[in-house]
Amino acid sequence: MTNDCDTRWSRKPARRRFASKLKRGSEVELSVTETQKVTDVVIDSPTKSYARLEPWLWLANLALRREDGRLLLPEIARHDDEKLDYLLGRVEVERYLREKGTLAEVFRITDVTNFQLSPQEKSEWLCDLTYGLAYLLESCAKGEDARINTAGGLATVDARGRRVTTAISDPYRIFLSDLDGVQSERIRRCPICGSFFYAARLTKKACSEKCNQTRRVREWRRNQSLYEQNRKFRLAGVQPEGKLRRK
Repeated sequence: MTNDCDTRWSRKPARRRFASKLKRGSEVELSVTETQKVTDVVIDSPTKSYARLEPWLWLANLALRREDGRLLLPEIARHDDEKLDYLLGRVEVERYLREKGTLAEVFRITDVTNFQLSPQEKSEWLCDLTYGLAYLLESCAKGEDARINTAGGLATVDARGRRVTTAISDPYRIFLSDLDGVQSERIRRCPICGSFFYAARLTKKACSEKCNQTRRVREWRRNQSLYEQNRKFRLAGVQPEGKLRRK
């Protein structure tokens, strides 16, 4: 007669089990057998990914560009005072609307009470940061690899008092943490205005309803002759040899 102990040890190994809820990027070890461990990582939903990336998309869309839509290199943009003033002005206005959240660290750097930077220095720093963000997101939208020097952090040391106080901030570290694990096919550039956007729905082809309507009108005009040709075939009772695809 088999006792309870023998029955227990003769059971089959437990199947792989998954945690019901895991935090983004966290790793949880689940015991499967006495000698095996399984590690699972849960990726956020598109809605949560968009919530993380939205502030960075907004900031990247401020990157200065040339007339042909290509990114303007920071070393060239620094000589355009008008564009630099516009960039700093946009950030200063947005700082009051986004007092807390992901971009709080960026706005803290642009606040003169924390970092003693001149308006010119803040503008140049923002120019470099927005260029870097736009470059990385554009590479994601194209499905390409990208490398960039992330020396965008700022460190200050204040020794005016009796004790030394220090402060350091690196927005790139926060941005890359939010970007990690996001599906690259959802990061896109609008074909109408050129803005970066996150496609929570994979069928989304433009950044806004207005741009999408413009895209549909342009697509219809581009294929108008094709539509007219198919309409004449149908009226004549002739079936086209094959369904002509849209361009």
